[in-house]
Amino acid sequence: MVNSDILKFGLEIIDMLMKDNRFSFNETDLQIYADGLSADNSELAGIIKNTNKVYHNSNSEILNGNYLICNCNPDKNKGLETKIRFNLDAYYKDAVKSDIETIMETIAQEILSQNTGTEIDDILIADNYENLKPRLMIRAINFAKNSVRLENAVYSRFGDMAICAYMKVSHNDGQFMSSKVTNEILKKYNVSAEQIMQDAVNNSCVLYPERLFFNMSELYNRQCSGFSVDEALELVKNGKLKINKLRPMVVVTNTAHLNGASAIFYPEVAEKISEIFSGDYYAVFISIHEVYLHPKNTFPVSQLKSNLMVTNSQFNDDDVLTYRIYRYDSKCKQLKDVK
Repeated sequence: MVNSDILKFGLEIIDMLMKDNRFSFNETDLQIYADGLSADNSELAGIIKNTNKVYHNSNSEILNGNYLICNCNPDKNKGLETKIRFNLDAYYKDAVKSDIETIMETIAQEILSQNTGTEIDDILIADNYENLKPRLMIRAINFAKNSVRLENAVYSRFGDMAICAYMKVSHNDGQFMSSKVTNEILKKYNVSAEQIMQDAVNNSCVLYPERLFFNMSELYNRQCSGFSVDEALELVKNGKLKINKLRPMVVVTNTAHLNGASAIFYPEVAEKISEIFSGDYYAVFISIHEVYLHPKNTFPVSQLKSNLMVTNSQFNDDDVLTYRIYRYDSKCKQLKDVK
């Protein structure tokens, strides 16, 4: 349903961007696509379908929600165009809580971060796989909530999760951009999905190494960098690092604290954590960013499941990774779904 207040808000944002000296938009560069819009040409149909996929995991040909779409051209000489979408419904709610000037600046900074980065061009013009490979990485996402988005993506299933191959586009000043690896990429570079996944895993270890934290205060203290799994294991073996006996837990993320749950899938990480715990443990994926690990027999599975359900209810759908608890079997050396 079209909301006149949201559309008015969108028009005000456009007017402010048009007057901003940092940009040189023309009248066609900034367009509002209103809720309920249907396609009358193939280009518009593609925009609607893609937007519904990204924001609602839907294949609907009728737009769900109100959006500002900005057409950018980082390099006019190369003819490379980037479309940036902004969910006006979400930004309008934020503007009600703060002010429109703050929201406009947030949008402007997002446009600037994509306009001034040359890394996007590097990906688009990469002429061989070896140039692309250093950008590969993995991300773990919920399969059911992203099933439509995954239709043309390269990924592997793990329980109710999908371990996806992504390309890092840019990571500057806290702004992170990535793009899924698609089947078209496989054809372009004549490489198999298995090779892509293997290279993405290996490269993730280099780009965003795993980090282990042994208490919550250190996890959220940016002055604390955590430990690699090898560092932690060595310190535990030497008695220099001890697990809290009252609340035994290790948190796994990565150096960026973004999409860090995937770090548990790095080579040997899960196995070496079982050495730290001296046996089996439960993995509670509280979001796409972190995994809480507890030694077996310290907490009832029912309590872990209940805690996870409460945590999931507090996150946006995009941050929810799983509704299941997993157990690492130290004999089989595998993470298994707890039925």
